[in-house]
Amino acid sequence: MKKMISGILLSVGLVSCVVSDPYEPNPLNNSNIAEYCHRVFEQDVKANVECFYKIYYVARFLQASAEEQVSAKYDNIRTGLRGDGNSYSFDSMNIAFTKDDPFTVGGIWKVKKNYSRGITITMTSENEWKIDAETDEVTILLTLLSADDSGMKLNMELKGKWTEESSYSARFRSESVGAEMINKTPIALGDSFYSGVISYDFYEKQSKIMDCDMTLRPGSTPIYNIHK
Repeated sequence: MKKMISGILLSVGLVSCVVSDPYEPNPLNNSNIAEYCHRVFEQDVKANVECFYKIYYVARFLQASAEEQVSAKYDNIRTGLRGDGNSYSFDSMNIAFTKDDPFTVGGIWKVKKNYSRGITITMTSENEWKIDAETDEVTILLTLLSADDSGMKLNMELKGKWTEESSYSARFRSESVGAEMINKTPIALGDSFYSGVISYDFYEKQSKIMDCDMTLRPGSTPIYNIHK
């Protein structure tokens, strides 16, 4: 994580001490910048939203009646969930709930993903949560629009900052990103679709060197508008 910015920006010739590939006529190309924006979206937005999705349905399972818990729709969660009380493991995540009822306003879901990265999910009001990443300066304000056995719809505000042991940094933000998660049967994440615009700003020290608007389109590849 610490070298992601310089690692990718190096490949596009943004670091002056690196000699660009003489066979690449334009190392500062749109494809390389788009790749960076895509990686940030995948790691800092999509992965955290999918984490929220999984824990939400785990929490619903825990609240369900004994009869509902053994129904076919919960086969994946019931057979994959381990633990008791307020601490559980599921799908390579360690989950801790600070409240007996996970859907208590002010309650926190502590999540450790893949035994390294962690996030904190706080229920701030009815149908609203705040996601904070522990290893990155990333915050997602999430509003749950609907959730049932068929899937989930939500809207988000995003902001984040990447820093590393170099002179480079990047920031991203969006006032509105929509997401729709389609459930499989039994309940598990199937397809997911995102919409909205995420703006990225790239800096060398305190100077802005470029920006990119990433337009997410459900069912289609994003559009990247890059300004240098």
